[in-house]
Amino acid sequence: LAMLMALNITPGPLLFTQRPDVVWGLIAALFIGNIMLLCLNIPMVGLFVRVLRVPSKYLMPAVTMISFVGIYGISGSTFDLLMMIIFGVIGYLLRKLNIPTVP
Repeated sequence: LAMLMALNITPGPLLFTQRPDVVWGLIAALFIGNIMLLCLNIPMVGLFVRVLRVPSKYLMPAVTMISFVGIYGISGSTFDLLMMIIFGVIGYLLRKLNIPTVP
């Protein structure tokens, strides 16, 4: 949506009549992306299953560190890092108190 607006293309129902090349290009790109994901994921199912067998005490710290590096690498802000930590602690407390985390 942001990319369409950056290219001065107004998104909405009239996009199909005003810019059909953009719409069909997007649909084709999504179709090709799904085919590529299918071709890559079918042979890698065994690897995904092995990752799921890693004990949580090893997997969770690795995911946490990757998240820290990712959020700090994107923004370079310690505020974003602290917000991630705060929301992580809130999620942890909600899970420990058996409160559903989705709502």
